[in-house]
Amino acid sequence: MSLVSELYIFLKNPKELNTKGKKNITLIKEFIVYDLVITILWAFLTAICTLLLDDFDSVFKSKKTIDDNTIYSFLVISIISPILEELAFRFSLRISRLTISVSLAVQLIFYLHLFKFIHVNFNYRIILMIIAAIVFYFTISKRLSVYFKQKINFYIYFNLLVFTLLHVLNFSYFEVHQYLYIPILVSLQFFFGLYLTYVRLKYNFLYVIGFHIFHNSLIVYLGFLMKP
Repeated sequence: MSLVSELYIFLKNPKELNTKGKKNITLIKEFIVYDLVITILWAFLTAICTLLLDDFDSVFKSKKTIDDNTIYSFLVISIISPILEELAFRFSLRISRLTISVSLAVQLIFYLHLFKFIHVNFNYRIILMIIAAIVFYFTISKRLSVYFKQKINFYIYFNLLVFTLLHVLNFSYFEVHQYLYIPILVSLQFFFGLYLTYVRLKYNFLYVIGFHIFHNSLIVYLGFLMKP
């Protein structure tokens, strides 16, 4: 069965995922091909839209990028962000009290910072995530884990959707109708997130982190190449 067919069946009903895995090298090759294909297709689609639609071009060019070439900036986007995003949105897809505690803690601090309820630097946010995870671990009841297991499909869809839509914030929108471009702008994150969700439920969590780091590093590298 092709990967596209597997992902389609998985998307229709994640609970029925076939847990028979592939060899490590086969999985890595499959990911690299998949990632390159969806990235190239997304780049082609956005390039066409940029050429045909002036206001799409203005939104696309507003995309947040690295402001400098420092190693720290590269580490944040290529390594730290992927790890935090995976802890937030895919770590708890294999449900346990530990995984739920960590994911809820990372998401909580992220949302508090995003909506400007807290104003602390990145290092302090990491500390707050650790504290929140410990608090959640000792306060979450077993019933919550059971509930998430019963609603696993909804939980998977929710995390995939939120992961995708958070990347909407990478762009600035100047007219109301420009929000209609969102499906195109974040389509890459949707198909990438779908694959990572599939891998998370079928393989080791470390694969997901490694694949995400590779993807972000690729995007950063391409971004540098495209700079005038």
